[in-house]
Amino acid sequence: MTVNVLPVTDAKGAVTNADMLVAAETVHRQLRPHLPEDYVGRMKEVFAGGAEMAVAVVAGQVAGVAVFRVLEKTH
Repeated sequence: MTVNVLPVTDAKGAVTNADMLVAAETVHRQLRPHLPEDYVGRMKEVFAGGAEMAVAVVAGQVAGVAVFRVLEKTH
C-alpha cells in the first residue's frame, strides 16, 4: 500500500489544493464531528490564523488529515 502525503495549504495558510480540502471533509468530520456545515469556510478561517493542512491519500482517497501550526519558541 502506498501512502502519499499531500499539502493542502502552503506555509502561509493559503489553500493550494482545493480539491483535497473538499475531499478531506469526510475524514475530518470523523475526528471533529462538531465542525460547522460550511467546512471549507471554517477551515479557511483556521488557515488565516496560521494553521496549515496536509492529507494522507491511499488509493486516491483521503485516509488521514493533519491540521497543524509551526511555532518557534526561545525557551
